[in-house]
Amino acid sequence: MMLGGYINYEGARWVARMGAAQMTTILFLLLSIVSFSLPYTESVRPLFIIIPIYYWGIYRPSLIPAVLVFVLGLIVDFISGFPVGLHAALFVVVHVIMRSQRLFLMGQPYLMFWLGFTVISTGVYMAQWFFFSLRYLSLMPVTDILASNLLTILMFPLMALVLTFIQRILPPNLKSY
Repeated sequence: MMLGGYINYEGARWVARMGAAQMTTILFLLLSIVSFSLPYTESVRPLFIIIPIYYWGIYRPSLIPAVLVFVLGLIVDFISGFPVGLHAALFVVVHVIMRSQRLFLMGQPYLMFWLGFTVISTGVYMAQWFFFSLRYLSLMPVTDILASNLLTILMFPLMALVLTFIQRILPPNLKSY
């Protein structure tokens, strides 16, 4: 709100802090789409975008509504060449699970928090594997899926640290200005 030509700096700071969370989520999306050129890893693709979906689903579920999660999944599908709707559906399922389990996971020690992510990440990757096995009517090799999942799980602590920093700068309440 502007009064007498003055900018409401409190409102501007609120928008900037909320934007930091959204921009970090977009950064995680880009990291999920970018192909890393490491030897023998052309088909290893970590899904870093499930980290903020998991994290914000527990600590700030209002930051990532289901519609945004669906759109993020569609973006991953369109850009990565996956069947349209695969990741959108998977991400919405993760979002629903996180919202239902958030009270349990909020009070848990970090190791349990990480274990919860491990279960979610493994579920997403196994659903991908299952989908493609059904699509091609044969069991797909699991080595790339397992490597992608392992890389995602191992990167979780570092990326969760970034999200924890972002959470600390967020406004304590999410009232609108």
